[in-house]
Amino acid sequence: MSALTLGFEGFVQVRLATDPDPSDEPRGVSGWTHAVAGEPDLDRVLVLQDDDPRRVRRSRGPRVGVTVRSVEIDGVASSGHPLLGARVELLDAPKFEGRNWVIASDGAEPIYPLHLRISAPGLVLDKRDALTDSAGASIPFYLIGPQDLERRTPTMEGDPGAQAEVMAALGVPDNDPVAWRQARKNVLREDLDALDAADEVTATALRVRIADIEAGGIAEALVGIRMRYRLLVHGPGSSSVPAGALPGKVGDDADWKLDFWVGGWDADALCMYLRGAAEIPLA
Repeated sequence: MSALTLGFEGFVQVRLATDPDPSDEPRGVSGWTHAVAGEPDLDRVLVLQDDDPRRVRRSRGPRVGVTVRSVEIDGVASSGHPLLGARVELLDAPKFEGRNWVIASDGAEPIYPLHLRISAPGLVLDKRDALTDSAGASIPFYLIGPQDLERRTPTMEGDPGAQAEVMAALGVPDNDPVAWRQARKNVLREDLDALDAADEVTATALRVRIADIEAGGIAEALVGIRMRYRLLVHGPGSSSVPAGALPGKVGDDADWKLDFWVGGWDADALCMYLRGAAEIPLA
């Protein structure tokens, strides 16, 4: 059986509360991230595209957008393939499901639901990781068993090699997250000083963001940390592929292999970086 391997990466929005706030805290009270003036409540959803209705843009933050950057068929690069530049999305409002250590510890949270879609004009690859009981019937996440939880649990990586890769993806100069965040604070301060005095909402939001950066602490320590997910995606799939685009039929119902990381937490922009690959069997 042949295999299609798609490498993808880009920034992801993740607007969530942090300890000691409860995971479903809507504004951020006791933790070190907050929804600021003029923004909707925190929703914890991983948003992979900038045109998603849940996207909340903050000034000076990165542009969100995960796309396919490489295409290989049986290990051979396919330049000019129609899947290059394809959108990568996680559907059905996925979240890090830790629930303040009730389900998983910080940095070990599974992403649920996990429903992957990769799309380009005239081409769609879709695969959902199903959560089922022993009889194969769908069950809610709160009934997840130990084996299913373990399969979805990431590994936290903070070794020098991982940190270097994460910080390069973020564009952190000299691998110095403190200076990187200080530079962000400086431009936010310039934006505040140049703001029209009548724009009280934006001014209030900028002051909170500046104060959060000045607090330092764990937000600086987590910049170089990533969560690595390696799993076989079980569950229903579907595909729509033009004739000749691939050398075989997509294995919709076969297991798809995912290996990706999410990390480089930008606690000011409420964004992270995602990089990885999907290996899809071809009949």
